[in-house]
Amino acid sequence: MAQPTADTWCDAERVTDFDTFRDQLTEAGFQVSAEDHHPESFGSWLLDLDTQPRCRLIWDGKDHWLILQRGGVDEWIAKSRDEQTPEAVIAQLRGHS
Repeated sequence: MAQPTADTWCDAERVTDFDTFRDQLTEAGFQVSAEDHHPESFGSWLLDLDTQPRCRLIWDGKDHWLILQRGGVDEWIAKSRDEQTPEAVIAQLRGHS
């Protein structure tokens, strides 16, 4: 299997960098109540956010989707690399405050 490059979905500067993504959400004022990271499983991860209502952010490393769930329902799915940024998620979360 070929190694990812900056032009692939697995661009480490984007969502696959779990620590950077979590840290940027925290710096924006969102509290992470639980996290789960599986680098061996396509780099998939999830973050539970202490918001009202509760939100869960999921990076599906296999399908390359970033999913924001609210109350267990997929509310926002970013399939485009341009949307798969901490800034885009923060905007989505703040739009629902």
